[in-house]
Amino acid sequence: MTFLMLIIVGAIIGGATNALAIRMLFRPIYPVYIGHWRMPFTPGLIPKRREALAKQLGDVVVDHLLTAEGVQTRLKNEQFRQGMITMVQNKVQTFLDSDQSIAALAGRLEIDNVQQRLESLIGTKVNEQCRRWIEKQSEKTLDDVFPPSFLARIEENIPTFSALVMEKVADYFDSSEGKRKIAELIDRFFADKGTFGSMLQMVLGNDSLINKVHPEVMKFLRQPTTKEMLEQMIQKQWRHLKKQPASNIFDGLNLDVLAEWIGEQTLRQLDVSRVLETPLRRLSASVQLTILEQWVPKAFVLFVDYLSDHIASLMKALQLAEIVRKQVESFSVQRLETMVLEVARRELKMIMVLGALLGGLIGAVQGVFLLLI
Repeated sequence: MTFLMLIIVGAIIGGATNALAIRMLFRPIYPVYIGHWRMPFTPGLIPKRREALAKQLGDVVVDHLLTAEGVQTRLKNEQFRQGMITMVQNKVQTFLDSDQSIAALAGRLEIDNVQQRLESLIGTKVNEQCRRWIEKQSEKTLDDVFPPSFLARIEENIPTFSALVMEKVADYFDSSEGKRKIAELIDRFFADKGTFGSMLQMVLGNDSLINKVHPEVMKFLRQPTTKEMLEQMIQKQWRHLKKQPASNIFDGLNLDVLAEWIGEQTLRQLDVSRVLETPLRRLSASVQLTILEQWVPKAFVLFVDYLSDHIASLMKALQLAEIVRKQVESFSVQRLETMVLEVARRELKMIMVLGALLGGLIGAVQGVFLLLI
């Protein structure tokens, strides 16, 4: 009986001691005083050292668990990237397939006067780009400024333009106004000749001169050689113009008016109000596949690569250790106790059982010695 009692008492003491030690990790929460004397081992270990534990836990997380190298390895993992790209593609597709318009989206984001802002932005950008483009091209010739296909198209249309000009000129001089202009030119011609010219005009008669000059003028204008002569003159001037610096042309233009006109035409073609009210699914219908298959993967890879290259400085700026410290400090002791017990309840029970076994073994050894003695 003595031998058994020593084993039982030893087991009880060992198990109870371990249970008390585990309990004293969390309890008591606050110091216990007898008068002005604080009882030893109060408060418990974790309540007493919570700040140091929080700081140490933050350092462990940053230095050994959530490291920049570990995050970079994860970000560069191809399987992770493919999974994230698929997820982003699904989110973007859901967004693009929605019936909401850009105007409605701007309203949800509390962006006011989106149409006026967008039109102002487009107008300003077009104006700036026009001026920047003109400044860059001012020292170049037209051959260098415009693509060869554009210049070739102009040269191809010179004959058509020449024929149109001759036709309009002939139609003008064949009209009553044109005849009157010819009469004015004849009168001016004789007036410049002085008295002799006036006498000659009286002898010949003004109407007679008009009736003789007008058919000759029309005959001259309608001759193929006249059209060819005009065409050659235009081609000659065009070849000369192509070799001139672009600044010679731009200097004769009012750049403010030109840039403003281009901006107005751009806004008219864009029709910003209609675009803002169009559902996203209609706006993106023609480019949705390109966005999902090309833009999203490329944008995601660029973003992840940039994030990977700067993850160390980003984590430093986030101050993860400080975040962990504050979070742990904000936990109540009861919550920490619950968390630890939920994770390690079985292990803690095994520690108490182990204490009981060791206590029983020590009691048995004491009983053996006692019996021997």
